[in-house]
Amino acid sequence: MVEQLDKKPVIEEDPGTIPDGIDITDDFESYNTVNDMGVYGITGKELSSVVEEAGNKFFRLGLNSETDSIWAARSFVKVDEGILNVKTRFRSSDPTLSVPLSVWSSNDKSFFYILVTEGKIYAGDHAKQLAPLKVDTWYDVDAVFNLNTKTYTVSISDGTDTIKSGNLIFGNTDMTDINSVRMQCWSKVNANADFDNLSIKSSMAVPEITENSVTFYNANGDATNELTNVSTGTSKIVIDFKTYMDADSLDGIKLINKKTNTEVAVTAQKHRKHMKWYLISYWRVTQHMRLLFLELLKIVMTSLSVKIRQ
Repeated sequence: MVEQLDKKPVIEEDPGTIPDGIDITDDFESYNTVNDMGVYGITGKELSSVVEEAGNKFFRLGLNSETDSIWAARSFVKVDEGILNVKTRFRSSDPTLSVPLSVWSSNDKSFFYILVTEGKIYAGDHAKQLAPLKVDTWYDVDAVFNLNTKTYTVSISDGTDTIKSGNLIFGNTDMTDINSVRMQCWSKVNANADFDNLSIKSSMAVPEITENSVTFYNANGDATNELTNVSTGTSKIVIDFKTYMDADSLDGIKLINKKTNTEVAVTAQKHRKHMKWYLISYWRVTQHMRLLFLELLKIVMTSLSVKIRQ
């Protein structure tokens, strides 16, 4: 059973802040020359161009027999939590041309999430071969980076077939965030790579919760994640959702006394900076605590499922 205590200490709020979402789309229709593309850092502008074909404009990186590498980069406010979705289209005019697509961080770390080289398309730096390259064929690329887990997925489509990489680990484990994407080509050949429909968007990660997401603290600050070893002096329970949360996401969540089937009073404290909710209730814990919290987790999961579907 759960016995409520009468005295409730003052709770200090620590709301933190949720970063503004990134929402960039560029179809290159507003540019006439590369000199109009001021938001991009471009090397070798003399070999780059804005091309119009069948009424559609796109961006071209060109090489010649004397130039080894050329790129264009689009920077934005760093994203260090949640999900970053990067989409673009590309095509290559020559199988010997290398075309890497990469993400960069504020501490100048990077990795390829797509690498086209030697006539093959890879996810990551040779991490997984996706398909042979079809010259002069447009490919749609859709990459999803999870900054919380430092993993990503990428898919490519030639308009007929879609191939997915599955879950991959960041190619550079020292990356603390992502604040730039780079489109690049190299190889000393008379060839070019074209790019179109760039989209960069950030969002909150989908909440993840398991029994290990719950931590119990006693009055001395001692913590445990073991539901079978909860102290009778528990004074605070922390649930880590692995993402930013808001008040609406937790509507309807209750703690239930399994013996009396009545609701136990709790107070939710939001701590966005650390992506956790502190459920603080002032009662003593007995052998029924494990069942109570399994019931809590079930209610939390039900509530989150409803919110996600809306």
